[in-house]
Amino acid sequence: MTRESLESPHLRLQDVRTFVAVYDCAKDTLPDQRRSTHELLEMVGNPKTIQSRLKRVADFFLPTQPGIDLERLYQDDENGVLQIKEDTEKIAKLLMIYKSFADGLLDQFRGEIRPLKVPPLVRLGCPEIIGYRLLAPALGDWTMALGGVDLHLTIDNSKRLIPRLHAGHLDMVISYGDVDQLQFDKHYQVSFASLGYQSQMCLYCHPGESLSVLGGTNINAGYWEQLSNEEGMGPAGANLNAMPFDKLKPVNLNDINFRNTPLIVVDSWHRPKRIDDFISQWRDKGAKIRIAESYDEAMALVKMRLGVAVATEMFPRREHVTVFRIVPEESYQRWIGVYYQNRFGVSNAACQVAEFLRRYREKFFHQLYFGKTPGYGDQEYKEWWMTLIKDAEWQDCNWESYSRLRFPLAK
Repeated sequence: MTRESLESPHLRLQDVRTFVAVYDCAKDTLPDQRRSTHELLEMVGNPKTIQSRLKRVADFFLPTQPGIDLERLYQDDENGVLQIKEDTEKIAKLLMIYKSFADGLLDQFRGEIRPLKVPPLVRLGCPEIIGYRLLAPALGDWTMALGGVDLHLTIDNSKRLIPRLHAGHLDMVISYGDVDQLQFDKHYQVSFASLGYQSQMCLYCHPGESLSVLGGTNINAGYWEQLSNEEGMGPAGANLNAMPFDKLKPVNLNDINFRNTPLIVVDSWHRPKRIDDFISQWRDKGAKIRIAESYDEAMALVKMRLGVAVATEMFPRREHVTVFRIVPEESYQRWIGVYYQNRFGVSNAACQVAEFLRRYREKFFHQLYFGKTPGYGDQEYKEWWMTLIKDAEWQDCNWESYSRLRFPLAK
């Protein structure tokens, strides 16, 4: 470290946070899941933005070292797998201390300026399916129901949101977990607290596509016609919006021949282990597996007859697809909940947003079960939140104590 580097005025707190996020992500990735340097940057966020921030860190600490900016901090080995350099380890120790100190000062300053009526900031992240299909209608009147909260929303793949949460760029992430309880993550300093919203996985197929089981039968032929007749729903597709999950036809993925039918799965955080095992099993058998960035992308590929997709049950009422419920159901259960930093917990304002969403699920459970999400313009929804915020329990709630109870710190 040179004198010139110490005098450099160009290192910013955002650079430090990004460096720590990339370093933690590289350090905590399991050995069998190691990626290239470029893949790592894509996982954490926008590669161009991250690279410019890492360049400032490299210029600050390693101005005299040769090599392009990123190679001064990380390098790929002969197998194309990312390796952390020794100097980067030393820099990380320093910047982690600096980040903790700076974040502590910012928390102190925020506490001092609260009397100035600065709206509390809540930085919320979620994958697009939850953002568009659930949060948008649920928070359709949030400025009225949760007045005084400065809400920022980031929509991205959950595998990129969790490292950003760990780095302190987000206050909480609403996404899928695999348990209906509190769960501490093994690799990041984040925990998952369920909101009690259970979600099952389904298999989606184009109506005209052949979906053959190992015995050779096409189980997709005449799907909706047969299901409508069995349920006494009249002409095929007449009342499919009222078709609940447990009425969909069951299918076991082990019974399908994926050598003939490409399988589409979505890359996401805490994907059911059964799906990961299934992918490995069928890849070894020569099946074509396509990884989609989002559930909407997966559905688009299905509608273009490019494969069948395993996706969340939020899509059973979609047009131009057939839907099977995957069994055994307990192996494909997921729960929508809150990921949060278990070093610092959840702020009072963020806790209010999370509790509002939890109570929304409780109130409109029946509608959500049938694929409906009451929101702005729905009279029942408006009456509910207006009653909620006037309720003495809500008004008198000690949000600091409640936050510690709902979102405990790691011990």
